Amino acid sequence: MVDLRLMGFAARRQSIAAVAGRYLPPVWYALPVLLVTGSALIIAEPSRALQNPVFFLKMFLLLLAAGVTLVCQLPLSKDPGYWDESESRRRTVRLIGFLSLPLWTAILFAGRWIAYVQN
Repeated sequence: MVDLRLMGFAARRQSIAAVAGRYLPPVWYALPVLLVTGSALIIAEPSRALQNPVFFLKMFLLLLAAGVTLVCQLPLSKDPGYWDESESRRRTVRLIGFLSLPLWTAILFAGRWIAYVQN
């Protein structure tokens, strides 16, 4: 939802800060849960995960997506209107949305793809 707002496709009447404030906290709360459950899967079958290149692709994409999300969110913590102040910032935040949505989608596909790649 945040990415759709950043790209200008949804929730146009709401500020970016309002949409981010509503939808980003669950993302940050979910990451530690993913870390715990993912660690349990790795402990259960370490050779399956740690020898799979798709697993490392997924981890890289996850770090990249979290970084892109932080780049969007951090300026909003200091100034809620940061992304709305100039046309260049609006273009930048649109680019962030267009980068972030495919990253999160690729993470989903990589997670499923791990099961089908054998070493």
